[in-house]
Amino acid sequence: MSAKNKIYLLPAVQYNNTGDVLINKILIEELRLYGDVVIDDKGSPDWFFEELGVAEKERFSHYSKGSFFEGIKQSMDDNKNIKHYFVIHPGHTSRKGWRKSIYSDHGFLRTLDYFKLRRKGLEILRFGFSIGPFDIYNKIAEAFYTRVFSYYGVRDSKSFELAKKSFFHRPQLMPDLAWRYTFNKEKAEGENYIVISFRSAGFGKNQVLKNLIPIISELKAVLSSLKGNYKIKVVYQVLYDKADAEEIYKALKEINLPVEFIDEKLSLDAASELYKNAKFLISNRLHVVLLGLVQGIPAFPLVREDHNQKIINIFRDNNLDDYLLLIGDGSKNTQKIEIILSNETESERLEALIKKNSQNIENIFKKIFEK
Repeated sequence: MSAKNKIYLLPAVQYNNTGDVLINKILIEELRLYGDVVIDDKGSPDWFFEELGVAEKERFSHYSKGSFFEGIKQSMDDNKNIKHYFVIHPGHTSRKGWRKSIYSDHGFLRTLDYFKLRRKGLEILRFGFSIGPFDIYNKIAEAFYTRVFSYYGVRDSKSFELAKKSFFHRPQLMPDLAWRYTFNKEKAEGENYIVISFRSAGFGKNQVLKNLIPIISELKAVLSSLKGNYKIKVVYQVLYDKADAEEIYKALKEINLPVEFIDEKLSLDAASELYKNAKFLISNRLHVVLLGLVQGIPAFPLVREDHNQKIINIFRDNNLDDYLLLIGDGSKNTQKIEIILSNETESERLEALIKKNSQNIENIFKKIFEK
Protein backbone atom coordinates (compact mmCIF):
# COMPACT_ATOMS: atom_id res chain seq x y z
CA MET A 1 0.00 0.00 0.00
CA SER A 2 1.34 3.40 -0.96
CA ALA A 3 0.78 6.35 1.37
CA LYS A 4 1.38 8.58 -1.64
CA ASN A 5 -1.93 7.82 -3.32
CA LYS A 6 -3.97 10.95 -4.02
CA ILE A 7 -7.71 10.33 -3.70
CA TYR A 8 -10.13 13.01 -4.90
CA LEU A 9 -13.71 12.71 -3.66
CA LEU A 10 -16.86 14.27 -5.10
CA PRO A 11 -19.20 14.10 -2.05
CA ALA A 12 -23.00 14.00 -1.94
CA VAL A 13 -24.65 17.41 -2.17
CA GLN A 14 -27.73 16.45 -0.11
CA TYR A 15 -26.13 17.79 3.04
CA ASN A 16 -29.52 18.08 4.78
CA ASN A 17 -29.89 14.30 4.64
CA THR A 18 -28.31 12.54 7.65
CA GLY A 19 -28.25 9.31 5.64
CA ASP A 20 -25.93 10.92 3.12
CA VAL A 21 -23.77 12.22 5.97
CA LEU A 22 -23.54 8.64 7.25
CA ILE A 23 -22.35 6.98 4.05
CA ASN A 24 -20.07 9.87 3.03
CA LYS A 25 -18.43 9.90 6.47
CA ILE A 26 -17.78 6.16 6.28
CA LEU A 27 -16.44 6.50 2.74
CA ILE A 28 -13.99 9.21 3.79
CA GLU A 29 -12.79 7.13 6.75
CA GLU A 30 -12.16 4.16 4.45
CA LEU A 31 -10.34 6.22 1.80
CA ARG A 32 -7.99 7.74 4.39
CA LEU A 33 -6.53 4.28 4.93
CA TYR A 34 -5.19 4.27 1.37
CA GLY A 35 -3.96 7.76 0.61
CA ASP A 36 -4.32 11.51 1.00
CA VAL A 37 -7.95 12.52 0.52
CA VAL A 38 -8.98 15.79 -1.14
CA ILE A 39 -12.70 16.63 -1.12
CA ASP A 40 -14.59 19.00 -3.39
CA ASP A 41 -16.12 21.43 -0.87
CA LYS A 42 -17.46 24.00 -3.32
CA GLY A 43 -21.05 25.09 -2.68
CA SER A 44 -21.60 23.13 0.54
CA PRO A 45 -21.75 24.66 4.05
CA ASP A 46 -18.86 24.38 6.50
CA TRP A 47 -20.98 22.53 9.08
CA PHE A 48 -21.50 19.69 6.59
CA PHE A 49 -17.77 19.03 6.37
CA GLU A 50 -17.40 19.45 10.11
CA GLU A 51 -20.02 16.74 10.65
CA LEU A 52 -18.17 14.53 8.16
CA GLY A 53 -14.99 15.07 10.18
CA VAL A 54 -13.13 16.60 7.22
CA ALA A 55 -9.81 18.26 8.10
CA GLU A 56 -8.91 21.63 6.61
CA LYS A 57 -6.10 20.07 4.58
CA GLU A 58 -8.61 17.63 3.06
CA ARG A 59 -10.77 20.43 1.59
CA PHE A 60 -9.98 21.35 -2.00
CA SER A 61 -10.55 25.04 -1.22
CA HIS A 62 -7.50 24.84 1.08
CA TYR A 63 -5.37 24.50 -2.07
CA SER A 64 -7.32 26.29 -4.78
CA LYS A 65 -10.37 28.41 -5.53
CA GLY A 66 -10.49 27.02 -9.05
CA SER A 67 -12.16 24.04 -10.69
CA PHE A 68 -12.01 20.70 -8.87
CA PHE A 69 -11.40 18.81 -12.11
CA GLU A 70 -8.68 21.24 -13.18
CA GLY A 71 -7.11 20.62 -9.78
CA ILE A 72 -7.06 16.87 -10.44
CA LYS A 73 -5.46 17.43 -13.86
CA GLN A 74 -2.84 19.75 -12.36
CA SER A 75 -1.97 17.28 -9.60
CA MET A 76 -1.59 14.49 -12.16
CA ASP A 77 0.73 16.67 -14.26
CA ASP A 78 2.79 17.74 -11.24
CA ASN A 79 2.97 14.32 -9.52
CA LYS A 80 3.43 11.72 -12.22
CA ASN A 81 4.91 9.21 -9.76
CA ILE A 82 1.77 9.22 -7.57
CA LYS A 83 -1.33 7.13 -8.21
CA HIS A 84 -4.46 9.28 -8.56
CA TYR A 85 -8.03 8.19 -7.86
CA PHE A 86 -11.33 9.98 -8.34
CA VAL A 87 -14.24 8.71 -6.20
CA ILE A 88 -17.88 9.65 -6.81
CA HIS A 89 -20.19 9.69 -3.80
CA PRO A 90 -22.52 6.78 -2.92
CA GLY A 91 -26.32 7.14 -2.92
CA HIS A 92 -28.83 6.64 -5.71
CA THR A 93 -28.71 7.37 -9.45
CA SER A 94 -31.92 7.83 -11.44
CA ARG A 95 -32.51 10.16 -14.40
CA LYS A 96 -35.02 11.00 -17.09
CA GLY A 97 -34.94 13.44 -19.99
CA TRP A 98 -32.63 13.74 -22.98
CA ARG A 99 -31.02 16.92 -21.66
CA LYS A 100 -29.77 15.08 -18.57
CA SER A 101 -28.36 12.33 -20.77
CA ILE A 102 -26.11 14.95 -22.36
CA TYR A 103 -25.49 17.69 -19.81
CA SER A 104 -25.78 16.08 -16.34
CA ASP A 105 -22.88 14.85 -14.21
CA HIS A 106 -23.49 11.43 -15.76
CA GLY A 107 -24.14 12.71 -19.28
CA PHE A 108 -22.19 12.26 -22.48
CA LEU A 109 -20.24 15.52 -22.20
CA ARG A 110 -19.00 14.86 -18.67
CA THR A 111 -18.15 11.28 -19.67
CA LEU A 112 -15.89 12.59 -22.44
CA ASP A 113 -14.03 14.67 -19.83
CA TYR A 114 -13.63 11.59 -17.65
CA PHE A 115 -12.24 9.58 -20.56
CA LYS A 116 -9.51 12.20 -21.00
CA LEU A 117 -8.57 11.89 -17.32
CA ARG A 118 -8.72 8.11 -17.52
CA ARG A 119 -6.23 8.15 -20.40
CA LYS A 120 -3.88 10.22 -18.23
CA GLY A 121 -3.94 7.42 -15.63
CA LEU A 122 -6.78 8.47 -13.30
CA GLU A 123 -8.78 5.62 -11.78
CA ILE A 124 -12.47 6.47 -11.36
CA LEU A 125 -14.48 4.64 -8.67
CA ARG A 126 -17.96 4.53 -7.17
CA PHE A 127 -18.96 2.46 -4.15
CA GLY A 128 -22.23 1.24 -2.65
CA PHE A 129 -24.98 2.96 -4.64
CA SER A 130 -28.22 1.93 -6.33
CA ILE A 131 -29.52 2.73 -9.81
CA GLY A 132 -32.72 3.22 -11.77
CA PRO A 133 -35.08 3.84 -13.21
CA PHE A 134 -33.65 5.38 -16.38
CA ASP A 135 -35.41 6.35 -19.57
CA ILE A 136 -33.84 5.10 -22.80
CA TYR A 137 -31.70 8.23 -23.27
CA ASN A 138 -30.16 7.99 -19.81
CA LYS A 139 -29.81 4.22 -19.93
CA ILE A 140 -27.62 4.64 -23.00
CA ALA A 141 -25.76 7.54 -21.37
CA GLU A 142 -25.14 5.53 -18.19
CA ALA A 143 -23.92 2.52 -20.20
CA PHE A 144 -21.40 4.83 -21.89
CA TYR A 145 -20.54 6.50 -18.57
CA THR A 146 -19.75 3.19 -16.83
CA ARG A 147 -16.89 2.60 -19.24
CA VAL A 148 -14.74 5.18 -17.47
CA PHE A 149 -14.92 3.31 -14.15
CA SER A 150 -12.30 1.02 -12.68
CA TYR A 151 -14.92 0.02 -10.11
CA TYR A 152 -18.71 0.48 -10.34
CA GLY A 153 -20.15 -1.10 -7.19
CA VAL A 154 -23.93 -1.22 -6.75
CA ARG A 155 -25.45 -2.10 -3.37
CA ASP A 156 -28.36 -4.40 -4.25
CA SER A 157 -29.07 -7.31 -6.58
CA LYS A 158 -31.84 -5.52 -8.51
CA SER A 159 -29.46 -2.69 -9.39
CA PHE A 160 -26.89 -5.29 -10.42
CA GLU A 161 -29.43 -7.07 -12.63
CA LEU A 162 -30.46 -3.77 -14.26
CA ALA A 163 -26.81 -2.90 -14.89
CA LYS A 164 -26.11 -6.27 -16.49
CA LYS A 165 -29.29 -6.17 -18.60
CA SER A 166 -28.47 -2.63 -19.77
CA PHE A 167 -24.91 -3.59 -20.78
CA PHE A 168 -23.27 -1.38 -18.17
CA HIS A 169 -19.54 -2.01 -18.01
CA ARG A 170 -18.39 -4.53 -15.40
CA PRO A 171 -20.84 -3.74 -12.58
CA GLN A 172 -19.94 -5.21 -9.18
CA LEU A 173 -22.17 -6.01 -6.21
CA MET A 174 -21.16 -4.69 -2.78
CA PRO A 175 -22.95 -3.85 0.50
CA ASP A 176 -24.16 -0.39 1.44
CA LEU A 177 -21.37 1.50 3.20
CA ALA A 178 -23.52 1.92 6.32
CA TRP A 179 -22.52 -1.63 7.36
CA ARG A 180 -19.05 -0.23 8.20
CA TYR A 181 -20.36 2.28 10.72
CA THR A 182 -18.54 2.32 14.07
CA PHE A 183 -20.07 3.83 17.19
CA ASN A 184 -19.83 4.14 20.96
CA LYS A 185 -21.48 0.94 22.19
CA GLU A 186 -22.20 2.21 25.68
CA LYS A 187 -25.97 2.45 26.16
CA ALA A 188 -27.98 4.75 28.39
CA GLU A 189 -30.39 3.45 30.99
CA GLY A 190 -33.83 4.99 30.99
CA GLU A 191 -36.85 5.15 28.73
CA ASN A 192 -38.41 2.16 27.02
CA TYR A 193 -39.10 3.68 23.62
CA ILE A 194 -39.38 3.05 19.90
CA VAL A 195 -38.46 5.36 17.02
CA ILE A 196 -40.66 6.24 14.04
CA SER A 197 -39.31 8.10 10.98
CA PHE A 198 -41.01 8.41 7.58
CA ARG A 199 -41.11 10.13 4.24
CA SER A 200 -44.28 10.39 2.15
CA ALA A 201 -42.53 11.02 -1.16
CA GLY A 202 -41.66 7.98 -3.27
CA PHE A 203 -38.56 9.64 -4.72
CA GLY A 204 -37.61 13.27 -4.27
CA LYS A 205 -38.32 16.02 -1.76
CA ASN A 206 -41.99 17.00 -1.81
CA GLN A 207 -44.53 15.78 0.71
CA VAL A 208 -47.27 13.64 -0.85
CA LEU A 209 -50.18 13.50 1.60
CA LYS A 210 -52.00 10.76 -0.29
CA ASN A 211 -48.98 8.50 0.32
CA LEU A 212 -48.88 9.41 4.00
CA ILE A 213 -52.49 8.34 4.67
CA PRO A 214 -51.86 4.55 4.36
CA ILE A 215 -48.62 4.90 6.35
CA ILE A 216 -50.47 6.55 9.22
CA SER A 217 -53.27 4.01 9.05
CA GLU A 218 -50.80 1.13 9.27
CA LEU A 219 -48.84 2.73 12.09
CA LYS A 220 -52.03 3.20 14.11
CA ALA A 221 -52.96 -0.45 13.64
CA VAL A 222 -49.51 -1.81 14.49
CA LEU A 223 -48.58 0.48 17.38
CA SER A 224 -51.93 0.21 19.14
CA SER A 225 -51.80 -3.60 19.10
CA LEU A 226 -48.22 -4.21 20.24
CA LYS A 227 -47.55 -5.95 23.53
CA GLY A 228 -45.57 -3.93 26.03
CA ASN A 229 -45.58 -0.30 27.05
CA TYR A 230 -43.47 1.78 24.72
CA LYS A 231 -43.09 5.51 24.37
CA ILE A 232 -43.09 6.50 20.70
CA LYS A 233 -40.57 9.05 19.43
CA VAL A 234 -41.34 10.55 16.02
CA VAL A 235 -38.21 11.95 14.37
CA TYR A 236 -36.81 13.02 11.02
CA GLN A 237 -33.31 12.60 9.58
CA VAL A 238 -34.06 14.69 6.50
CA LEU A 239 -35.35 18.25 6.70
CA TYR A 240 -37.92 17.57 3.96
CA ASP A 241 -39.55 14.96 6.21
CA LYS A 242 -40.49 17.42 8.94
CA ALA A 243 -44.07 17.95 7.68
CA ASP A 244 -44.59 14.17 7.46
CA ALA A 245 -43.32 13.71 11.01
CA GLU A 246 -45.72 16.37 12.29
CA GLU A 247 -48.69 14.67 10.61
CA ILE A 248 -47.74 11.28 12.05
CA TYR A 249 -47.28 12.75 15.53
CA LYS A 250 -50.71 14.41 15.46
CA ALA A 251 -52.41 11.25 14.18
CA LEU A 252 -50.89 9.04 16.89
CA LYS A 253 -51.63 11.59 19.59
CA GLU A 254 -55.30 11.67 18.50
CA ILE A 255 -55.69 7.98 19.40
CA ASN A 256 -54.01 8.56 22.79
CA LEU A 257 -50.74 6.74 22.13
CA PRO A 258 -47.79 7.93 24.28
CA VAL A 259 -46.01 9.88 21.56
CA GLU A 260 -43.31 12.57 21.47
CA PHE A 261 -42.26 14.66 18.47
CA ILE A 262 -38.55 15.51 18.35
CA ASP A 263 -38.65 18.66 16.24
CA GLU A 264 -35.09 18.90 14.94
CA LYS A 265 -33.23 17.39 12.02
CA LEU A 266 -31.09 14.80 13.72
CA SER A 267 -27.36 15.00 13.24
CA LEU A 268 -25.59 11.69 12.70
CA ASP A 269 -24.34 11.60 16.29
CA ALA A 270 -27.80 12.46 17.68
CA ALA A 271 -29.49 9.85 15.49
CA SER A 272 -26.95 7.21 16.47
CA GLU A 273 -27.41 7.92 20.17
CA LEU A 274 -31.20 7.88 19.91
CA TYR A 275 -31.41 4.72 17.82
CA LYS A 276 -28.97 2.57 19.76
CA ASN A 277 -30.98 3.07 22.95
CA ALA A 278 -34.34 2.30 21.32
CA LYS A 279 -36.19 -0.98 21.65
CA PHE A 280 -36.76 -0.97 17.89
CA LEU A 281 -37.36 1.33 14.90
CA ILE A 282 -39.95 1.56 12.15
CA SER A 283 -39.21 3.64 9.05
CA ASN A 284 -39.27 3.83 5.27
CA ARG A 285 -35.95 5.68 5.14
CA LEU A 286 -33.10 3.35 4.14
CA HIS A 287 -30.45 4.86 6.39
CA VAL A 288 -32.77 5.11 9.36
CA VAL A 289 -33.25 1.34 9.33
CA LEU A 290 -29.63 0.59 8.45
CA LEU A 291 -28.31 2.90 11.16
CA GLY A 292 -30.50 0.99 13.59
CA LEU A 293 -29.46 -2.44 12.34
CA VAL A 294 -25.70 -1.78 12.37
CA GLN A 295 -26.06 -0.86 16.04
CA GLY A 296 -27.79 -4.17 16.71
CA ILE A 297 -31.31 -2.71 17.05
CA PRO A 298 -34.25 -4.40 15.27
CA ALA A 299 -35.26 -1.96 12.53
CA PHE A 300 -38.43 -2.64 10.58
CA PRO A 301 -39.08 -1.07 7.17
CA LEU A 302 -42.78 -0.30 6.69
CA VAL A 303 -42.87 -0.22 2.90
CA ARG A 304 -44.74 -0.31 -0.38
CA GLU A 305 -43.46 -2.38 -3.29
CA ASP A 306 -43.93 0.55 -5.67
CA HIS A 307 -42.16 3.16 -3.52
CA ASN A 308 -39.42 1.55 -1.47
CA GLN A 309 -37.48 -0.77 -3.74
CA LYS A 310 -34.06 0.25 -2.38
CA ILE A 311 -34.97 -0.90 1.11
CA ILE A 312 -36.83 -4.01 -0.03
CA ASN A 313 -33.97 -5.12 -2.28
CA ILE A 314 -31.28 -4.62 0.37
CA PHE A 315 -33.28 -6.40 3.06
CA ARG A 316 -34.05 -9.33 0.79
CA ASP A 317 -30.42 -9.56 -0.31
CA ASN A 318 -29.51 -9.90 3.38
CA ASN A 319 -32.19 -12.54 4.12
CA LEU A 320 -34.15 -10.06 6.24
CA ASP A 321 -37.54 -10.64 4.60
CA ASP A 322 -39.02 -11.29 8.04
CA TYR A 323 -38.26 -7.65 8.96
CA LEU A 324 -40.23 -6.21 6.04
CA LEU A 325 -43.61 -4.81 7.06
CA LEU A 326 -45.92 -4.30 4.07
CA ILE A 327 -48.57 -1.61 4.15
CA GLY A 328 -51.95 -3.29 4.33
CA ASP A 329 -50.77 -6.41 6.19
CA GLY A 330 -52.04 -5.16 9.57
CA SER A 331 -51.90 -7.93 12.15
CA LYS A 332 -49.20 -9.78 10.18
CA ASN A 333 -46.91 -6.81 10.71
CA THR A 334 -47.54 -6.78 14.45
CA GLN A 335 -46.83 -10.50 14.56
CA LYS A 336 -43.53 -10.06 12.68
CA ILE A 337 -42.36 -7.46 15.20
CA GLU A 338 -43.34 -9.62 18.18
CA ILE A 339 -41.53 -12.66 16.76
CA ILE A 340 -38.30 -10.73 16.18
CA LEU A 341 -38.41 -9.09 19.62
CA SER A 342 -38.98 -12.42 21.34
CA ASN A 343 -36.18 -14.23 19.50
CA GLU A 344 -33.34 -14.67 22.01
CA THR A 345 -30.75 -15.22 19.25
CA GLU A 346 -31.73 -12.24 17.10
CA SER A 347 -28.82 -10.11 18.30
CA GLU A 348 -26.41 -12.87 17.26
CA ARG A 349 -28.00 -13.00 13.82
CA LEU A 350 -27.58 -9.25 13.35
CA GLU A 351 -24.03 -9.33 14.68
CA ALA A 352 -23.05 -12.01 12.14
CA LEU A 353 -24.68 -10.08 9.30
CA ILE A 354 -22.94 -6.83 10.26
CA LYS A 355 -19.58 -8.60 10.47
CA LYS A 356 -20.03 -10.29 7.09
CA ASN A 357 -20.99 -7.11 5.24
CA SER A 358 -18.34 -5.02 6.96
CA GLN A 359 -15.64 -7.54 6.05
CA ASN A 360 -16.87 -7.65 2.47
CA ILE A 361 -16.53 -3.86 2.17
CA GLU A 362 -13.06 -3.92 3.73
CA ASN A 363 -11.93 -6.60 1.27
CA ILE A 364 -13.22 -4.59 -1.71
CA PHE A 365 -11.26 -1.48 -0.68
CA LYS A 366 -8.11 -3.48 -0.04
CA LYS A 367 -8.37 -5.21 -3.43
CA ILE A 368 -8.73 -1.88 -5.25
CA PHE A 369 -6.12 0.21 -3.45
CA GLU A 370 -3.52 -2.42 -2.55
CA LYS A 371 -3.14 -3.97 -5.99
